[in-house]
Amino acid sequence: MRTAVPTPDLSAAAVYRDAHRALEAAVTDGPGTTFGLEDLAPTASWDFLIAAGYGLALAAGALSGALAGLRRRGVSVADVLGCPAVHLGGGVEPRDMRLAAAWLADGIARDDEPDLDDIGVDVIGTDVLWSAGTRWDGERIAAVVFAIAGVAGHAAAQHRL
Repeated sequence: MRTAVPTPDLSAAAVYRDAHRALEAAVTDGPGTTFGLEDLAPTASWDFLIAAGYGLALAAGALSGALAGLRRRGVSVADVLGCPAVHLGGGVEPRDMRLAAAWLADGIARDDEPDLDDIGVDVIGTDVLWSAGTRWDGERIAAVVFAIAGVAGHAAAQHRL
């Protein structure tokens, strides 16, 4: 008997919400917390979500959740910008780390703006996912999400010191 793969809730809002919650929890729980794609969606569902065009919702939700976690921990722009731009593996290049640090620092600096989530979607969309085919590129979207998680995790750890 085949095991049924859970069908993800097919709305951008639900995908965004789930990514937000996963990253917020990872950042809020602090250093030593592990994070993987399965925290955003079951492995079988990840490819399905990307193929359905929800890459921007995943990446923007991750950014929003990371920012929420960083704010709850009182992390500063300096903590974020102190993250080294290194190759994390898995397709995450130093340029991805620099982009993620810029997005997170900008988000913390804009803490009082009510439309921060919309800004995050615009920034990620413009910087990464609007190029032809990229929003359907699961590896590229995963790299963006892991860069956000990596920078946010480093910033949270540095703030704790």
